[in-house]
Amino acid sequence: MLQWNEYFVIIIKNICSVLWGGERLMYQEIWQEFRSRYKSDEDCVPFLERMKWPTGFSCNGCGHRSAYKIITRSVPLYECRKCRYQQSLTSHTIMHKSRTSLRKWLFVFYLVGKSEHSVNAVQLSELINITYKTAWSMLNKIRSLLSGDSEQHWGNHVEIKHEVFNQQSIPTEARLVKERSVAIIKSVHAQCSFVSFYLLSRKGVARDNLIPQEQTELRKQLNLDKHPSVHVNPRFQQFLKRNLTEERVVFGQLTRHPLSEIAIDAFNWMKDKFHGVGDKYAQSYMDEYCLRWNASTGVIKCAFEHVTRLSLRPL
Repeated sequence: MLQWNEYFVIIIKNICSVLWGGERLMYQEIWQEFRSRYKSDEDCVPFLERMKWPTGFSCNGCGHRSAYKIITRSVPLYECRKCRYQQSLTSHTIMHKSRTSLRKWLFVFYLVGKSEHSVNAVQLSELINITYKTAWSMLNKIRSLLSGDSEQHWGNHVEIKHEVFNQQSIPTEARLVKERSVAIIKSVHAQCSFVSFYLLSRKGVARDNLIPQEQTELRKQLNLDKHPSVHVNPRFQQFLKRNLTEERVVFGQLTRHPLSEIAIDAFNWMKDKFHGVGDKYAQSYMDEYCLRWNASTGVIKCAFEHVTRLSLRPL
C-alpha cells in the first residue's frame, strides 16, 4: 500500500498537472532547445570549467594553479601537479556525489536564472524525468545558495520599506501570528536598481511599526549601519497620497508605494507558482525572486552564470 506521503505527492502532481496550462509546451521547448545545445554531460564541461575557474584551475588542497586532466569518464578528474590531490567539477559542491546528470543540473541553473520563467518541483520532475523528491532537493539547494550569497550592491541612497508577508484577510488573534514582517530594500547601483528582501524574526506584531531599536538592528544586519543615506519607512503602509501635480488627478487619490508593488508581485508569485510558502523557506523563495528582479535591471549581468558559479563553489 502507498504511504500517506506518496498519496500526497500523487495528489499534488494531479493538481499541478492541471495548473500547467500552456506552460507545459513552453517548458518542453526550452528543454529541447537546451538539449540541442548541450547534448551530453561532456558538452557541459567547458562551460562549467569557465564558471568554476574563470582565471584558471585552482587546487582545493593547496591552491596550486596547474593540474593534469584525467578523462576516463564523462566527467573528468583534475589532479594537482603539486600535491596530487584529485577533484572533479562537482567535488564538495551542492552536486557532490549526485546521481543526477550534469546536464540536468545545468538546465535547472538555467531555469532558475531565467528572468521570465520559474519552475516548481512538480513541474521540474515531470519535465526532466526525475523524482519529485530529487527535484525539490535540487531547487532547495540552489535557493539556499542564493540566501547565502552575501554580495550586496548598495548605491548612494538606500530605501527600506516595512511590509507584511502572509497577510491575513481576517485579522483574528490566531491568524495574526501567521503574519511576518519583511523589509524590502532598494538601492540604485551604477544606474541599476538592486532589490533585496529580509524576513524579520518578530512574530505576532507584523503590522506594528518598527521601533527605533529594531531599525538600528536592521541596518546592522544589512551592513548599512555606516551608510550615509538610508531611509526607513517603519510602518506597514502600502498606499501613499499621490503628488498632486496634474489637473487630472482626483484630490486625495491614493497610489501604492513603489516598494509595496514589488512586495505584492513577489508574494503573488510565491502563492501562484508554489501554492503558498511557509515561514521556514519563505526567505529562500524571496531570494529567488530578487535574483530575477536584479537580473532584469542589470545589476546581475547574467543570472544563469551567476547561479552556476554559486553552485560550483565548495561548501
